[in-house]
Amino acid sequence: MYRGTFRQRLAPAVAIAIGLMSGAVARAQADPKDLPPVDCTVSVGFARVESGTVAAEFHGFQRQMPHFKSVELLEKRSFSLHFGEWGHVNLPSSDSIDILPVGVYGKRLHMQFKMPGVLDTSTRLMNRKGVIVGGRRHKDGYLVIQVEPDFSAYLSPDDLGGAPSVPHSHRVNDKR
Repeated sequence: MYRGTFRQRLAPAVAIAIGLMSGAVARAQADPKDLPPVDCTVSVGFARVESGTVAAEFHGFQRQMPHFKSVELLEKRSFSLHFGEWGHVNLPSSDSIDILPVGVYGKRLHMQFKMPGVLDTSTRLMNRKGVIVGGRRHKDGYLVIQVEPDFSAYLSPDDLGGAPSVPHSHRVNDKR
């Protein structure tokens, strides 16, 4: 049996706890560049109420907003972004949209979106499911911005139907 004061007996346990916590903090603060990037596709479309064709990227949008009878694809950009790294797309309306992957939580990607003076929000997205993050009046219609993330590297094989996985990420501070 170890004899000594309470403080002497407690010291080894405290040292072990501090050592374990510092390792967890070091892992949580790992450089985001060491983690796999998140692939994002940003599609910019021009939606109108007049009849016409609907670009394949916007079929889901047209089903949800049936009063728009045509959506033309104006631009499609793909990014590979690390957590804490902003992606930027200039829009035909002289506006822009910035996108930031923040982290993966469960089966969803937390992303932040900014359009100066118009939009500043964040949401959690499903893998490979496009979401409309903005619509802005432009000429005789609306600009429609859709973001589709691919963060398969952070999902389990069961979520992907047998594909390999990488451990879940940690939230990273905005370094903008």
